[in-house]
Amino acid sequence: MEKKRGTNITEKQKATLIEFVKKRPLLISGKQTSHYTAKDAAKDWQDISAILNSMPGAEKDWKSWRKAWQDLRSRTKSKQAKNQMYANGTGGGKKIDDSLTSVEEEVLAIIKKVSVEGHDVAESTVTNFIVNEQERIKNVTSNEQAQNHVFEEMKTHTTNAYTTSTDIESETDRELLSPLANISELQPQKQLPEKKENEKGKLPKKLDNLINSAVAATTFESNLKQKITLKQEYYAEKLAILRRMAEAEERKADSLQRIATAIEGKQGMLADLPRYLNLD
Repeated sequence: MEKKRGTNITEKQKATLIEFVKKRPLLISGKQTSHYTAKDAAKDWQDISAILNSMPGAEKDWKSWRKAWQDLRSRTKSKQAKNQMYANGTGGGKKIDDSLTSVEEEVLAIIKKVSVEGHDVAESTVTNFIVNEQERIKNVTSNEQAQNHVFEEMKTHTTNAYTTSTDIESETDRELLSPLANISELQPQKQLPEKKENEKGKLPKKLDNLINSAVAATTFESNLKQKITLKQEYYAEKLAILRRMAEAEERKADSLQRIATAIEGKQGMLADLPRYLNLD
């Protein structure tokens, strides 16, 4: 049977897709390094697309398969967030039994931890809430009452969700966030916690720089004092040596003077010797 675009993805294709991305954490995170570039990521998606398209079921290009993974991930996070809110008693209304499927459990196991400014934290509900609200905002009219309703609801849910807030994990999630940023009325927080963390991070860095400068100045002063002390000791020793050399020269001159005097005395005696000999 010929496959057509738009056909639903089979469970076997989902399982193959999940197994593929599970072995490639850099592909999941969307982060690029000197060893794993955007070109490498595209090559990986092209490889898995070729495998998935060879199986019975849906047939897509690599970008569509990437989107399929992102949608599966987002739906899983949204479902888990809703279940968690009900479990914590913050979901409102009657509790709905919406357990994760085995496929969703595997997806959750892959994405249950993400990196937020260098720290590993549990996957939050903020991203899921934004994904859901993005669809709702599209249907909100310019009516002031409707906008206020969305504002109050977002403020309530965001307060509960921010206890485990995370960064947007991928390009798709960041694109979903952008519509919220353009609505000035929907800003319940005066300042995002991550911005506060950045400002707090600047203070220790400035303090560290100040400490390093103080240590460098102290080290320079200590080295300078040591150099001055060595020079003083050197010149004192040199002066003592020169003094001893001068004293030795003086003693040498005295000795030569005494020798010269003695020689002169002997020469006088030799000069008088003939006179003494003629006395006879």
